[in-house]
Amino acid sequence: MGKVLPFVVPLNEATLVAIEFAEKLLANETATKRSSFTQPDGTLEFAIFPASGEIVGACLTRDTEGKIVDGFVREFTEPDGLNWYQQMQKRTM
Repeated sequence: MGKVLPFVVPLNEATLVAIEFAEKLLANETATKRSSFTQPDGTLEFAIFPASGEIVGACLTRDTEGKIVDGFVREFTEPDGLNWYQQMQKRTM
């Protein structure tokens, strides 16, 4: 964990752990489905990953300079994970 993430606002420890986990998933794991959308205020990246009978959804928000602003990871049952992914896509269009 020698990498320092360039956060815009101070975040609590639980949020930092969630963001680091989301960043690792999005950078290193093979997603079932993956999307990235550029918006006027930055970029939204999200994906779903298979995880022993369930699905893990990961999301990162970056500002226009590429700095991580927010992120989270959620566990879902299989149909709920796909629904979450589809809802995220609809919100960004």
